[in-house]
Amino acid sequence: MFKLFGEGIESLRLPCSWPVLLIGTGLALLGRRRPVATTVAFVTTAGLVAFLRFGGWWVETPQGATQVIVGLALGMAAWGAWRVDRLAGDVALSAFVGAVAVSTWIPCVGPHLGELLNTARVDPWSQLPGTIAFMVGLTIPFAIVTALAATAPPSLVPALRDRRVVAAGMVVLVLVSATMAITVFDDLSSELARRSTF
Repeated sequence: MFKLFGEGIESLRLPCSWPVLLIGTGLALLGRRRPVATTVAFVTTAGLVAFLRFGGWWVETPQGATQVIVGLALGMAAWGAWRVDRLAGDVALSAFVGAVAVSTWIPCVGPHLGELLNTARVDPWSQLPGTIAFMVGLTIPFAIVTALAATAPPSLVPALRDRRVVAAGMVVLVLVSATMAITVFDDLSSELARRSTF
């Protein structure tokens, strides 16, 4: 498990992980109002979808009309969460973003993840701890952001929750959703994966 955790961290430096980091960064900025809740929802959903994908129980990357619908839904959800400051909206958006990020993600397959993927199709439940370890490594930047935001001195809290910071996150997510809606995001993810190697 520690090797998978390390491989998840190592994959952060590779271009194949950038789509997840880009979407997660937008969410981290937008979710500054509730950093802990949004990060927990994002990481939990991302880990669950990764497990379902690795086990062969999740529909692969959305294509065609489905990709357009997902892109539009992501943009509307980001806009709604920005306009309406509610816990339920931020958590729902975070869960949705986690699912979208991992369902469009083409992972960098190192030796340990490769072994996990080979075994997961036959015995997925035995690979659940390893999948969680890998996803925690991959999403560790968001855990760090959450920890910093949660432990920030009271004087910094207004700056973290500044509407301009939240708006920047919304802009990132809307741009990602626009590239999905015009079916470019999937091509970008594929090209980044092609340029990645352990």
